Amino acid sequence: MFKKSESQENYSITHQLVSDYKSEANKSSLYLCCRERARVRVVKSLTTIISIILLLTFITTSYAQAIYYIVSGNSMYPTYKDGDIVKVEKQESYNDGDVVVADVGRKKVIKRINGDVLEGDNKENTARYNLKTADILGKAEYGTDQLTDEQKAEFEKVFASGVEMVSAGSIHTVVLRSDGTVWAWGYNGYGNLGDGTNTERHTPVQVHGVNDMGFLTDVSQVFTGTAHTVALRSNGTVCVWGWNKYGQLGNTINNGVNTANPIPMQIESLEGVIQISAGQCHTVALMNDGTIYAWGYNAYGQLGNINNIGTDNPNPIPVKVEGLTGVSQISAVNTQTIALMNNGTVYAWGRNQYGQLGNVTNCGTDDPNPTPLEVEGLTGVVQVSTNGAHTVALKDDGTVYAWGYNRYGQLGNATNSGTNTPTPTPLQVTEFMGVIQVIAGGYYTVALKADGTVWAWGRNNHGQLGNATNSGTDTPNRTPLQVDGLIDISQISAGIDHTVAIKNDGTVYAWGNNEWGKLGDNTIISRTIPALIVGEEGVGFFNVDSTSPDVTITSSPVSPTTESSVTYTFEFTENVENFDIGDITVGNGDKGAFNATDGDTYTLVVNKVADGDQIITVAAGACQDAAGNLNTEGTITVLMTTIITSPGYSLGTVIGDKKWFKYYLGKAAVSGVTKAMLVAPKDGDGVKRGTFTKGEIIDINAGPNQYKFLSGQIYYIDREGKIQLYGE
Repeated sequence: MFKKSESQENYSITHQLVSDYKSEANKSSLYLCCRERARVRVVKSLTTIISIILLLTFITTSYAQAIYYIVSGNSMYPTYKDGDIVKVEKQESYNDGDVVVADVGRKKVIKRINGDVLEGDNKENTARYNLKTADILGKAEYGTDQLTDEQKAEFEKVFASGVEMVSAGSIHTVVLRSDGTVWAWGYNGYGNLGDGTNTERHTPVQVHGVNDMGFLTDVSQVFTGTAHTVALRSNGTVCVWGWNKYGQLGNTINNGVNTANPIPMQIESLEGVIQISAGQCHTVALMNDGTIYAWGYNAYGQLGNINNIGTDNPNPIPVKVEGLTGVSQISAVNTQTIALMNNGTVYAWGRNQYGQLGNVTNCGTDDPNPTPLEVEGLTGVVQVSTNGAHTVALKDDGTVYAWGYNRYGQLGNATNSGTNTPTPTPLQVTEFMGVIQVIAGGYYTVALKADGTVWAWGRNNHGQLGNATNSGTDTPNRTPLQVDGLIDISQISAGIDHTVAIKNDGTVYAWGNNEWGKLGDNTIISRTIPALIVGEEGVGFFNVDSTSPDVTITSSPVSPTTESSVTYTFEFTENVENFDIGDITVGNGDKGAFNATDGDTYTLVVNKVADGDQIITVAAGACQDAAGNLNTEGTITVLMTTIITSPGYSLGTVIGDKKWFKYYLGKAAVSGVTKAMLVAPKDGDGVKRGTFTKGEIIDINAGPNQYKFLSGQIYYIDREGKIQLYGE
């Protein structure tokens, strides 16, 4: 079989892959790349489990009030259906670390890092069901009529979360947003970013749609291979893009060559997939019946069959891994594949040079192992992850076990640390508990604890451990070290030499090697401290918008009369969706023409039909912004001036040099109105109007002015034609 040199200790594999794209001088290097182990692997649970992990972070025992969540789509229990509201008053903990996070009838939702379950009150005697069809705040719609405004606001905050899943690769990073879109950044020589180009990106770009039709949507999982990317859609189909020399994209397009495939393609023969994982040059899929299919490079038997074993020949057709059923989770990397079974045991196949398969079969050799082998002495596992040449497992008591290559202390203990000696027996990470997710990186390991902190151990030559301990060196770090300055984390992912974490608010942070801009912070500067992933403008790209749009309402004219219509302008603080004429309440008036002048500005014409104030209201929750934040209430009250026309004026008794205008504006006659209009015709010259205030003398002969009279007052016109208030 093919032998490898000690060059596994460096990162020349990824660089060689990139240089092979730029120059075809070394035709065999990609083959060597596929046999190397410095690959990124993120072991994720099922799509719905991911949603749970992210969203349950909102539930803590410190909440003073009940938190409301929605459970969606469990076909096993018809009473537990889309739209059901789950009221969580508090958390309960079981002795084994499981946490009860919701009650639905007599059933409980149990939070576990992998295989989250729905079960009855009697934990020991009730069968568990994987939450493949029952999520907390999954993708389901909810009945807003069942919720108060306060409850709606809590829902919207969760639905607005920026990122649902992240996968850190050798040369690029990919994230899945909560809206089902996919974004990527880093090296792009093989089209592995899926944006239709080969251009390197230092900030997130959106992945295009299948056959370059719009953008890719309705995605539930993403995974990165070394230079290819895989996406699982909610309908159980799989889309792929990037490097396809060994058929790792599941088709024959550009097999055997280093040509880029920058546009996502659907694997036509594959349906019913519930989880995906990508190795360096191969891809695997977990089906809804608990079986596994694999395709791509198979020199070491990592596909679980003997097709083209020991050769460079591509295997573009997904083939079932024989003899393996009842699988709950998969992890593929480099030249090996790992499967977690429903009963908590683990199986592995492929290369076993450093004991990464967890048994002694062909340990220390490059001989292929195409038949799944059980990891010896390991039970009670709830999550697995493999990368490079070591594998890690999370047990149901929150402890971590590891096996394989330990030169840099990536197994979390001193066994064979600093040597190339295989460690095929799972060993517990020393004095380390309370873990809810564990990920194997390239020569290092990362763990997420239940308190939202992140810990790492192993190689730290690029700061990938997130602290300064032995940073920039190859000194082993066998003891877990806390990542500096990082709290409230809901999910982690580890690449060959960089790490990515999602916070509870949906923002994304990265640290480690930043070659090709794979940290997404718009630089190529490596970092030992987590950096916020930003957009080109420098603002956090995945920052969650939790601000509700406000609305300001203005009228034109500002002081309308009962004889005129009024145009109201509704200006929101940002663009809103689903705002229409039906969302506006008009008190004392008839709605007329409604227009949208922009995404944040609308107008409505209202006609006055009665005396009194006109009140215009936009209710809270009538519309929303792009992040799903509902608008706040807006209202305006407009005073309508009532016009009263007199039959004219008459000259009264002459008192001195004044002629009295004896028209009295009575309050009873103009109920509720503080001002009124009097039309005073000028002798032989039509009608003039003007504005009159108390104490002011106005010449009615001065032109077409509009006079406004206070109700309850008596006015007169003197011999010079001046209107005056009686008594002044």
